[in-house]
Amino acid sequence: MPEMTYPELKSLVIGEKVHEGRTLYAEIVDSSGPLAAWFNGFIDLLFGRSMLARHVLGFIVLFFQAAFVGITFADKKAFSENTYIPSLIYAILTFFSFDTLSLTPELIGTGFILLSLNNLFKEIEFREQRNESIFNLGLYISIASLFSFSLFIYLPGALLILIVFTRHPPRKYFLLICGFIIPHLLLMSIFYLQDAFSEMWMYYYIPNLGLNATRYLSSGSLWWLGVFPLFFLLVSLFMLNREARLTKYQTQLVQSMFFWMVFSFLHLFFSKDIRPQSFITVIPSMSFFITHALLVVHKKKMAEIGVWVLLITTVCIS
Repeated sequence: MPEMTYPELKSLVIGEKVHEGRTLYAEIVDSSGPLAAWFNGFIDLLFGRSMLARHVLGFIVLFFQAAFVGITFADKKAFSENTYIPSLIYAILTFFSFDTLSLTPELIGTGFILLSLNNLFKEIEFREQRNESIFNLGLYISIASLFSFSLFIYLPGALLILIVFTRHPPRKYFLLICGFIIPHLLLMSIFYLQDAFSEMWMYYYIPNLGLNATRYLSSGSLWWLGVFPLFFLLVSLFMLNREARLTKYQTQLVQSMFFWMVFSFLHLFFSKDIRPQSFITVIPSMSFFITHALLVVHKKKMAEIGVWVLLITTVCIS
């Protein structure tokens, strides 16, 4: 058996049991999200115990997430010029720790959080206020929470941002909440038909609503891993406040991303295990603000040096 982290071992064991046909929560007592467990069972069917295959797949997921971040920001005109620097920054920041390549529920759930962020931008942009986009916003957050329940925190985050930056009627906020509730109601129906509803409630919802968490690294180690990305973030926020010349729409995006980042940190309070990969939800916001700071630098040579410093310091510390 190759070396692996405890979350990877847990995902592997749960995947094997699901593949064997064991009923989640009734025969497998664990607080993991149902979509995460079923996904692990599918991965076990395809690759067995191969950790290399899981790491390669994790790398591919990170690649597509980085590309999607750049495409989303460019499509929504988030910056003064079209650029894919956010994808580069996202890719660099994902290497702040070795365990970010782990194919865990947080990694897959973050992909759906990015899809929800895209729909949130559509609502703020005012060009597309169809019911589908706000319903999908709640739907994607809900699917993410079925991978890692702590990601539900983005629902009140999205609700707050919409209230502050849009003028939607109460009906649309209700539509957002319906989009979130429907997958959970479907999940409850599935386990009710399997006579495992009470077990699902006891071992999935109740444990995940608590604030207790397992730490796999000390606070000091986490600070060391994040010291340089956090330094670049603080510098970026300072430069953005002083130097940026933004349109009203771009200013709204900056403010909404700041709220989004706050809820990304709040997500950690509900996470069941604290490890470096738990911070991956913060990376989209960090790449957004660092890109803004790089674009306001008048000398492009200095901006290139800043990217290289971020790359070298992040990789060396990790």
